[in-house]
Amino acid sequence: MEILLNQEFDVTVKAIRPWGIEVEFPGGIRGVIDNTKNPAWSSADQAPGIGALLHVVVIDDQRDPVRLSALDVDLNIARTKAAIGAARDLIRATDDAGTRRMPDVAREYIEQVTFASADEIVAMLREVLADDWMALAPWARNLAYRLACLQRPDDLDLLREAAADLLSFGPDWDDHAERLKDQANRLMK
Repeated sequence: MEILLNQEFDVTVKAIRPWGIEVEFPGGIRGVIDNTKNPAWSSADQAPGIGALLHVVVIDDQRDPVRLSALDVDLNIARTKAAIGAARDLIRATDDAGTRRMPDVAREYIEQVTFASADEIVAMLREVLADDWMALAPWARNLAYRLACLQRPDDLDLLREAAADLLSFGPDWDDHAERLKDQANRLMK
């Protein structure tokens, strides 16, 4: 089993130590969750017991045992980085005319944005579009903004940002952009 930075796993608690929790991956590989990366430690909640299953993300895959985190903030960072990576792979595959990788890369991008939170999607869009505003295909941008807007239908700034992006790519999406602007205007009243 290969364990890489930013991957998520379910691990089993094997030991509680003064500095953190020793865990085991499926397949017997060991990992450590430092106390500062355990949400129960900072909140004075009951620490997970031996045999408990924890959902974690790999934050350092170069140490032995690997370092893990069970904090939501670290899980969200990893998910945002996965979405950014999928978007950049999609851009590269789109630039390579005739590539056979395109279906796999498009599927990975769609999977990443489909299961991402609105915050993760917006962070991905802002980072990727800051690199090269025209690089991400309009269909991929539209999908990402649509999914984010569905999750946050009352977010005026997001609705307006999505509408502006739609208007940037020709008349095909102008009706959709106007609906988003109207929705934002109704929310202001």
